Amino acid sequence: MRSLAICAGMVFCLFVASRAEALAVVFEQLPADPFTAGTFFSDADQPREAATGFSLTSRASIVSIVWWGGYSGLSPSGESSDFVIRFYAEDTGGGPALTAFYEAAVSTSVTDIGGIVPSFRFAAALPVALDLPGGVPLWLAIVDGDPTRPTFGWRKTTEAETSYSRPAPGSGWEEAPGLASFRLEATAVPEPGTALLALLGFSLLGIGHRPLAGRSGSVSGTSRRNPTPDA
Repeated sequence: MRSLAICAGMVFCLFVASRAEALAVVFEQLPADPFTAGTFFSDADQPREAATGFSLTSRASIVSIVWWGGYSGLSPSGESSDFVIRFYAEDTGGGPALTAFYEAAVSTSVTDIGGIVPSFRFAAALPVALDLPGGVPLWLAIVDGDPTRPTFGWRKTTEAETSYSRPAPGSGWEEAPGLASFRLEATAVPEPGTALLALLGFSLLGIGHRPLAGRSGSVSGTSRRNPTPDA
């Protein structure tokens, strides 16, 4: 019984650890060369909000976001910065809706990615995981909310296609050329059936090796004592 309990505990720990640690990139648009694609101003102090479109291939639970950009004349590498993350549904006109269906204030880690034009990688964990559907047009807005920093420029991945920008939340959106760079990360959860099958396999192994009470036998005519079960 002790062996069976140990096996079951191992399976449970592996299952919980895989749920807690595994992350998968479910969407990514990397920043383009700064000389081929510019930036979107997206800063609460300007004020200006930029939103860029995307669509997931399948449903995902988003837990963290990475994006690229910079501040004019400022190097915040190794520091943190405050941003507001907003997700919008698509309205009937093809752009983002006026009101976000998800909004969160986040504090980011900032990493210098080098280059002739000062650029940085921003990463933030969402305070609550966000379930997003697959195959549905959605819009992401990332707005700098730190009043101590200059205007934030969100790096583009291309000048082709169309994003949107507006002076402040609630006002009308205006078309803006290009798409912004960002990455969405989601939890990669193993199928529950996988862990259950593993647990069943270990259980069968434990039963197969369990000694039967009262069983005796002989080898070459010599009596053999029943093995003592594990305590």
